[in-house]
Amino acid sequence: MTRYSVSKTLGALALAVAGAWAQTPPNTLSSQEVAGGYENLFDGIEALNVKWYGITGNSQTSYSFTNSTPASWITTTENDYKVLQVSSGGQNHIATRDSTYRNFDLKVEWKVPTQGNSGIFLRFLKIASWGGASGSEVQVVDVAHSDGQQPLHRAGTNYDMFPLRTGQTNWFRPTGEWNEMRVIAYENRVAHYGNGIRLLEYDMNSTAYATAYAASKYRTYPRYKDIHAGSFYIQHHGETGIKYRSMRVKKFADSTQNPWAVGSPYRKPNLDELVDTLPMTTAMYAPVSIAPAGRRAADNVILTRENGALSLRFARQADYTIETRDLAGALVSRHEAVGVSQFSVPLEKTARTQVLSVSSNGKAIFSRLISPL
Repeated sequence: MTRYSVSKTLGALALAVAGAWAQTPPNTLSSQEVAGGYENLFDGIEALNVKWYGITGNSQTSYSFTNSTPASWITTTENDYKVLQVSSGGQNHIATRDSTYRNFDLKVEWKVPTQGNSGIFLRFLKIASWGGASGSEVQVVDVAHSDGQQPLHRAGTNYDMFPLRTGQTNWFRPTGEWNEMRVIAYENRVAHYGNGIRLLEYDMNSTAYATAYAASKYRTYPRYKDIHAGSFYIQHHGETGIKYRSMRVKKFADSTQNPWAVGSPYRKPNLDELVDTLPMTTAMYAPVSIAPAGRRAADNVILTRENGALSLRFARQADYTIETRDLAGALVSRHEAVGVSQFSVPLEKTARTQVLSVSSNGKAIFSRLISPL
């Protein structure tokens, strides 16, 4: 006799995506990211100067641009994976050759040694000699550094403009461990995430932004407050040992991919802000396809849509746990299917994308983004 129980709860649980997402190694795009239009800015294989060029100097008015990347930026190996590391050789910076990043989802992993200090400038214009003259900086810094103690200069802040949200001061991992930084920008709206946690948001058309700009070090740079396309610019103050990896980005094609739009799966219901939790594994607006009947989708699970539900067929009869979660990580439903080879998952009609995952005997075997019905 087939037995199953269904429970439905809501809670602020962290999203742990199973299957292929969790197995994607550093510097590699997941299948969902490939399908969603992400590109690698550093894969550890391609020469750095293919996508990046060099900027030398630390005076805010006398930088020089080079066609190659500085010798101080090297590719090295750490735990069998390639990383981009800053070594000795002066104050040299790098910027992407592509200067068309206006609306985007940028994902970067970084690690700094004790007293390490760097930063990633957004929408950088080459006509501006200093990165901060044309676009905001996402702070990368060690907690022991003097900047790491200041509310407007801590890791993850919009440097000298906006602090971290209340309660997020210590979002980062211990010195010497990798941190996941994510920046989502669409026209006037920008959000910073650290290790999957929303750290801050700002609106470039808001009164709060105008006030912060007038009080900041950037107030004499008019292009800083403009909304424009630009490059990503990584700063180097001269310290050594700062490391980056898994740098990838997706350009949002048009207004249908505005994360703040009403009905977006990444916007909080009834609130004009993004969800509080957005794991690095989530590929924003990745196309979702449901395998047709008879076609093996992944890990011996065949997934089809039938009569407003999802039909799962397994390669063998066993016990399975099937969960659906929203993109904020909240559990929507859990089903314990005992001794089955197929199971139908009822899905309520929703305007929000969900994540379906399947495990058996404590082992994750399948995960898939499910588009709205």
